[in-house]
Amino acid sequence: MQKHQKHQEHYLINGDLCLVCVPQLGGRLMDVIYKGVSLLFVNPELKDLTPDLTQLHQLPSRAKHIPFPLWGGEKTWVAPESSWPNLAPHPVLDSGSYQLQSVNSVTSDEQFKLPAQWAKNSTYYHY
Repeated sequence: MQKHQKHQEHYLINGDLCLVCVPQLGGRLMDVIYKGVSLLFVNPELKDLTPDLTQLHQLPSRAKHIPFPLWGGEKTWVAPESSWPNLAPHPVLDSGSYQLQSVNSVTSDEQFKLPAQWAKNSTYYHY
């Protein structure tokens, strides 16, 4: 793990609503801010850590019975959990780095997608 490396945040803003995306942490929606108020939990112990996917088990945990980092924000939750390796989400999907791609819609509203290679010959997209 590398400490003290600020994650690059990307913002989608519409009036009083701001969505904060962090591609380096599983392409997750890290926060939803409405009228200046943060609505999602962000784990302060992990906030500035860059994950090494082979060492995720060494990260501090807020729940000892959960064998994966609780970064905070919202993420993709792939079901069924019984298919997860080592009782944890796929590391590349949950904590891997995505590449943000800007996509303009027909209405000219800003949109983005986050493709990530997480399995051989597969690509998963967040939209």
